[in-house]
Amino acid sequence: MNIPFADINLFLQQNIADRPIDTQVYSPLWQLILANYDNILSGKIDKDQAYTFAWDLILDKHVITAPPSINNWITAYNLKCNGSSISTYKTSEILLSPDQQLTDLSPEINKEHIIRILGYLDKLDNDMNVFDLLPLEILRYILLLLERKTIKYLHYVLCNARKLNLRELLNLRRSAAYPRSSRHCNMHYMSGAIINLKNKFIVSDSRLFLTMEYFDSLNIDVVKGDLVKFDSDGIICIFNGQKIIHLDYADNEYGALPREFHVIENDVPIRYWHNYCLNLVWFNHNLVKDQCLANIKYGLIGIDKYAIFTTFIYNMKIYKIFYIYMDDAVNINLYTYEFLDERERDKYMEEFKVDLSSDRELIFGHFDENYDEHDEDNILYRWYKC
Repeated sequence: MNIPFADINLFLQQNIADRPIDTQVYSPLWQLILANYDNILSGKIDKDQAYTFAWDLILDKHVITAPPSINNWITAYNLKCNGSSISTYKTSEILLSPDQQLTDLSPEINKEHIIRILGYLDKLDNDMNVFDLLPLEILRYILLLLERKTIKYLHYVLCNARKLNLRELLNLRRSAAYPRSSRHCNMHYMSGAIINLKNKFIVSDSRLFLTMEYFDSLNIDVVKGDLVKFDSDGIICIFNGQKIIHLDYADNEYGALPREFHVIENDVPIRYWHNYCLNLVWFNHNLVKDQCLANIKYGLIGIDKYAIFTTFIYNMKIYKIFYIYMDDAVNINLYTYEFLDERERDKYMEEFKVDLSSDRELIFGHFDENYDEHDEDNILYRWYKC
């Protein structure tokens, strides 16, 4: 067995601590173990005998509790007995992979447990020393790409990582991981059985703080832009990198993104919050205002739809803004949105120009049912008289 002796000793102590010392009621195995009761509890038991007792206990199937290392060894033992075919993995490969890429190894991802199980199976290429050879700034950059629980684990096992401030790393992770490489935010759920809202319309600051404390205690990787849903009442809030805050109900009765969250800028995808029906987004059009005004057009898009739109380039990517006029225009084809009156067309194109000429913040949509076939991540929608 490659299980640390300290864990073997803890395993024995945990499994005899609550048992009466009257050996008459036990099997020969337990009589032998309890005969060494004092040595086990004091940690003075012979090492070989301790490993033998642990193995016999596992086979006896009367284990009450066990440290993770022993549970992982039992898992490895069962996999080997079942003839499971498992490839060899590098430690760095496991640590640097997103959780969703490791589901073939385990449905519930705990990288520390996976590494330990592979080690017991002799299926681990332990290249951990590569991290200790890196300059601190490079190691710091790599750590910030990893999830919270992995950062904590590496900080514990790597000598080089311990030179960095763990609390600072965890706090920086909250903002450095935004936007997520998955190109969409995560939703985290808080049960009403854990945090009682008391008010179904609003979450108090104290309860928002307690929610974050709870997530941290479970090593849940909450980063800027992630949503938090209180499932007792369906209230959705958002994490701004420092704390959980409410959505903006001034701009939309169902809740919109707070104005500090912008799309396109800082490589935040337009549809970053699309999975959770937050359809209104902010973008500072002043950054590309001249392009937008110069490129306003009207014409056929796709096969059979007309639109007033403009285009702009930002960070080497082409974007479009569609102007939604069909709910107010009078002289249009209701199926293709083609204008039947040139003066009305010119009026709406001028309105679009005036709208984009404004210096004020503009709110956009990333979806509109009039153009539902155009769901690319490079289109914004702006509504007439919005």
